[in-house]
Amino acid sequence: MNRRGGLAAASWAVLAAVVVTLSARPAPASTMLQGVCPPEVADYPDRGPWPAAARVAPVRVVLALRDRAGLERLIAAQQDPTSAEFAHWREANELADRFGAPRARYERVRAWLRRRGFEVVHDSPLRAAITVAGTTAQVEAAFRVPLRAVTRAGAVLRTPRADPRLPPSLRTDVATIIGLDELTTARPVVGLPAGGFALAPSDFALGYEIAPLFARGGSGAGVTVGVVARSDFAAADVDDFRGRFLPDATGVVRKLFPSATPGIVASAGNVEENEVLLDTQWAGAVAPGATVETVIGSKSGGVLEALESLVEGNRADVLSFSFALCEPETPAGFAAWIDALYAFANAQGQTVVVAAGDGGDHDCPRRSRRAVNVLAASPHAIAVGGTALDLVVDGDGHATAVGDERVWDDASGAGGMTCLKIKEFGRRDLKSTYMRL
Repeated sequence: MNRRGGLAAASWAVLAAVVVTLSARPAPASTMLQGVCPPEVADYPDRGPWPAAARVAPVRVVLALRDRAGLERLIAAQQDPTSAEFAHWREANELADRFGAPRARYERVRAWLRRRGFEVVHDSPLRAAITVAGTTAQVEAAFRVPLRAVTRAGAVLRTPRADPRLPPSLRTDVATIIGLDELTTARPVVGLPAGGFALAPSDFALGYEIAPLFARGGSGAGVTVGVVARSDFAAADVDDFRGRFLPDATGVVRKLFPSATPGIVASAGNVEENEVLLDTQWAGAVAPGATVETVIGSKSGGVLEALESLVEGNRADVLSFSFALCEPETPAGFAAWIDALYAFANAQGQTVVVAAGDGGDHDCPRRSRRAVNVLAASPHAIAVGGTALDLVVDGDGHATAVGDERVWDDASGAGGMTCLKIKEFGRRDLKSTYMRL
């Protein structure tokens, strides 16, 4: 009896030692996910913790792609007239299976997010990202990073002050996280200078020699142009523009809301409304036979939601994106994700056109050092800027010839806008802008 009791006591001693050892062992180490925290975060004063119950959405958990080099080789071959892959565009499901996250990895990350209380609000058909919503408390617990309130230009905004952390088991699955901060926000690049000068579609066609293309029947018929936007607009304003300047246009203009309409977004100088009107009207002016599909993100989703919708749904042949983000203020992970999204678009046969901005290499409003629009910096996008035109006009103010054209960099801007020295428009009741492209 004593012998058996002694053995039992010894066994319990061993078990106790094991329990003590395990309890003393530190929790599994987490791994920092670099390139998520905005580089500029230290520039703004800390106003304390972000409310624990506040909703944080949308948060995109971007997954690591497979064979990125193979995706680049495919795109190069698709654009090589001598290759058997030339213009052989791929569907989203094939791209997901070849280059997106493996389905098992995608589901593993998705399940981990749900276990931590996140609501999955969007699944990427490319298996490139999982978009979720949660509270501050859920974000802080899952990603081991406190969210803080900071002040920038009088606005109180949410941001982490360090990069988030992930369990080692997920570190190779996740490439970056987007949406933890409110500092990384694209701005419209439309400019509305004082004065009564304007450019009509016929002037543009003359100045940039599009008229011969029109004469050969090049109207854009059969092509869809997708406009990325985050403000609604009155359809009557586009109808008015087309009625006055494009009476023979055969293309149609459509609006699409991936989730919910944001309404007409209020902004200083109405830049948000002017941007979507400018982009929608002029896409049809240059391609009067094309279908113009303006995709408008919700209040929370913004332009990224619109861009994702256009790419993931392969909704358009050409994507027009006239927003800007200052490169030094943009997290590295965000820039890499934008580049990957453009690459998927290219592989589907979509051409991505992004406004270069109106500041040349000084396109950061809060920075004096040289910098560019990171949305236009990807090799998978075409950065488009304007030139200074000096148009010869007749007595009625109609352009008849191009006197001069040049690029410029002066007090009025640089490289990204079309600067005009032409007629006064006069019809100020027409709600839109024709100045800068």
